[in-house]
Amino acid sequence: MRRRMLISFLLTLVLAFPCHALSIGGVEPPDRLKAGKTELLLNGAGIRSKAFLKLYVGSLYLTKRQSSHTAIIEADEAMAIRINIISSIITSDMFIENTKAGFTRSTNGNTAPLQSRIDMLLAAFKDKIKKGDNIVVRLTEAVA
Repeated sequence: MRRRMLISFLLTLVLAFPCHALSIGGVEPPDRLKAGKTELLLNGAGIRSKAFLKLYVGSLYLTKRQSSHTAIIEADEAMAIRINIISSIITSDMFIENTKAGFTRSTNGNTAPLQSRIDMLLAAFKDKIKKGDNIVVRLTEAVA
């Protein structure tokens, strides 16, 4: 249940549509990504915009391409999300606060069962974030 909620939230960061040799917002996500010893395939990517501003590109990596969001959420295998910051207005504090708000919304305010995992995710955003940064969040079988 906790893994499902975490993955469900993270999927909101990217659009999970199949793609190849993709360029979004000036970002060309790599076709493959390593998560430990596992090679992951680019499954899809999307751009996060607010009003007229393009903020970041999120890319989803799975062990095999998948078009069903339910299958992705249910999967108990390695996966990763890569976030490419494309706006200079993004700050670490802003990313952390918006991520917290997203978890609060997606869990109807019941973040307690996921809090340790949320804190681990937020740690990825603690360093100063600037335009051009790439953040990779890896989820493995150990997350379950």
